[in-house]
Amino acid sequence: MKLTSFRIVAVYFLIATMYIVLSDKIVSYLVKDIDMLSEIQSYKGLFFVASTSVLLYCLIKFNTQELRLERTEALKNERKYRLLFNQNPLPMWVYDTDTRRILDVNETSVDIYGYSREEFLTMVLEDIQVEIQPEQILPESTEKEGFFHLTGRWKHVKKSGASIFVEIFTHAIDYKESRANMVLVHDISEMLKSEQDLASSVNELNNFVYRASHDLRGPIARMIGLSELGKNVHDLPDAKEYFGLIGQTAYQLDKSLQRLLIINSIKGRVLETKERSLQSMINESVKAFSFDLSGQNVDLKLTGHEDATICCDKYFFRVALDSLIENSINFRAPERVRKATIVIDYVKTETHIQVRITDNGIGIKNDVRDHIFTLFYRGTEESKGSGLGLYLASSSLERIGGSLALESSDEESTTFIISIPIV
Repeated sequence: MKLTSFRIVAVYFLIATMYIVLSDKIVSYLVKDIDMLSEIQSYKGLFFVASTSVLLYCLIKFNTQELRLERTEALKNERKYRLLFNQNPLPMWVYDTDTRRILDVNETSVDIYGYSREEFLTMVLEDIQVEIQPEQILPESTEKEGFFHLTGRWKHVKKSGASIFVEIFTHAIDYKESRANMVLVHDISEMLKSEQDLASSVNELNNFVYRASHDLRGPIARMIGLSELGKNVHDLPDAKEYFGLIGQTAYQLDKSLQRLLIINSIKGRVLETKERSLQSMINESVKAFSFDLSGQNVDLKLTGHEDATICCDKYFFRVALDSLIENSINFRAPERVRKATIVIDYVKTETHIQVRITDNGIGIKNDVRDHIFTLFYRGTEESKGSGLGLYLASSSLERIGGSLALESSDEESTTFIISIPIV
């Protein structure tokens, strides 16, 4: 236990008071002779001086040892701090929180910034931190307790005039009886440049996909038109079959290009979120597939209850629903086995609106269920698609805060559930 000055005085006062009071009473009780009592009082006084001197010596010695141990521990901690501070591979410095004057710097700061230690100690933060990047700044907070925390991104200028972008981490400390912050500097110039290069590359790739898809869709549309013209012009059965195959292939390629364009727009397209009629959007999707449904002899039933209002982006909701309807048409069971049927139902829970799309097609095998939402994945040899449909549906719903799940699947039915949160 550390003995403060007050504790030493208190201990001395208590023991001295007890000695004087008790010793006087004991001597007065035992000795009745006044001359002898006077002599004993003299010896008692000498004993008191000697004993209290020993007591004070022991108390002061104990306290001195405690102080010496504390000083030794403090010196050890300071040496550790100095070692970690000076040899840190990242620039570090300490500055006064009131005056913002730099109080100490490590060797890495001298090497990277080019200023000598003496020059650093004559500077304030604004001499280095000359420009703020508003779009990259985090609120500066020097009062937060705890270890280093990120306080912002800044532009620093070296002595040579070269600039670097840095992240600043600060930690509040007491430095030579002053309120100060210890700063750790992380150079992110290369990271920001890499991010900009990556963003530029992604933008160029998106533009390429967009332009290439649009440039290809024109010739493909002409191929579809010419194939129809060829079937009407030529009476030979083989010629009609070949032209039909050409048109069908061109149509599939056009659908794949349309999907690639949608995938390319998922992250960049601005959402138009507002209240919409769920029944109306479902009817629009069904109407868009009316030709395919009648041509493939597919029966589509709507069994939803009273109309519900849903708050979402119509474009991406329609992309998801259209992809699931098309998936049900493509993977219908052969007509000789059973008549193809698609049932669309929707329910409203406390937190979500759920749209269920159920078909009686060929089903989805258990060993491929975990991969069906993967880009370009085709789960069966019977697949005539490009592996984009379910990925597109899932990604579109994620973009608007919804989700897509496979509820059940066997050899006779498949059910997908679209979930949109109620806001």
